[in-house]
Amino acid sequence: MNVSGKKTYEDRLADIREEAARWAEREACGPLDDDERARLNRWIADSPANALELDLARSLRDSSELEIALSIVDSELRQARRRPRFSWFTPPPAFIGAAAAALALLVMAPLLGVHFPWMGERAPSTITFTTLNGQPRIERLADGSVLELNGGTQVAVNLKRNVREIEVIAGDAVFSVAKDPDRPFVVEAGRTRVTALGTVFSVNRFDASTVVYVIESRVRVDSLQVSGRSVTAAAGTRIEADDSQTLQVTNFEPDSSFDWREGWIDTPSITLVDLAQLIERRTGERIVLADAVRTRTVSGRFRIDDPATTLQRIALVLGLEIQATRSGVIISPAVVGSPS
Repeated sequence: MNVSGKKTYEDRLADIREEAARWAEREACGPLDDDERARLNRWIADSPANALELDLARSLRDSSELEIALSIVDSELRQARRRPRFSWFTPPPAFIGAAAAALALLVMAPLLGVHFPWMGERAPSTITFTTLNGQPRIERLADGSVLELNGGTQVAVNLKRNVREIEVIAGDAVFSVAKDPDRPFVVEAGRTRVTALGTVFSVNRFDASTVVYVIESRVRVDSLQVSGRSVTAAAGTRIEADDSQTLQVTNFEPDSSFDWREGWIDTPSITLVDLAQLIERRTGERIVLADAVRTRTVSGRFRIDDPATTLQRIALVLGLEIQATRSGVIISPAVVGSPS
């Protein structure tokens, strides 16, 4: 908890993961009764994060790694007899507590930076981190690397014995890579691959392009579509791979605070549809663009955590009309004679 006594995001996430582990192991003990099923459905409906963590807990429950995790729990508890049914309000069987504890330990290991020696010796499994629009968060991987995830982001992590593979499925992430020369750190986003060379870098994935900012050290960026097309870039380099897999290289100031973590974007050129995605991910503000304005471009520094100010300024420059509704902001070409 923070100094005000309120739970932090990490505290709430830990609570969700513990509850998910409890439900996953309860399901393994037999069919839920109607009352339990209703409670579970309500809990799932409370938040998309609940459903995601429950899916992960179920996967871990059914994996061979659970048996090993259970070995760290008191063997006497693990040998307690399972009961086929129990009331939610009565003490659960001892096995439930042990198995749920093991599941929770597995689920929260990446969050806590815990790495079990046996994990590197067994078949690797992929863990997916997902954030909602307006809810960025930080994840620490078992290898010591740190992922800073923007809102509206989904990243799949697979830490193998000989390589660390990350896929940016959607959104934006900053990677602070722990050095391990025996296990390359490779990030794929669409048709672009980024290989860290001991570094800090960010990846922004949009519908039609991927943008890489090298913040420290170096990275190598390769096209997965065009063989032999690659570039090795140092800190202060911005690489954009578009639909044609052309790698466009420009420079930026790596020591500045003009990135999405600080609520800014500094860009030589960005389409309105991509800028709208950044604003939505950062703030949760829904933005709807008319087809006629989606590919219009702007350049410069923009506050993505202040949608009202940023969109008003862009509207004045490009001659657009902004309409605020209860469901979000609609941007369209200005009607001649009407104020923007």
